[in-house]
Amino acid sequence: MNNKMAARLNTYSGAVRGGQHMHFDAAFTHRGYLLNCEPARAGDGSWQPYVVISRSSDGELVANRFFPTELRFSDEAAAIAHARDWAVRWIDASSMTI
Repeated sequence: MNNKMAARLNTYSGAVRGGQHMHFDAAFTHRGYLLNCEPARAGDGSWQPYVVISRSSDGELVANRFFPTELRFSDEAAAIAHARDWAVRWIDASSMTI
């Protein structure tokens, strides 16, 4: 990951999560895109999935997805998996190529 991309992801993550930075295990790549799938912690302790998709080549934001507020998981890993699965399907369905 280049410095520009890392800075951009930290900015997105911080803006959405109040200054927290992306967990290493919440970042994935797929077909030339970087998926930041770090979930948000809800007040009740559950996890809300969220994903930021950017191009791996230059860090340019492609899309972000806020899931419905009622979609919550008791396990952080499950929220990450949900966001990742959605992002992979979205990229594959959009037929985007780098």
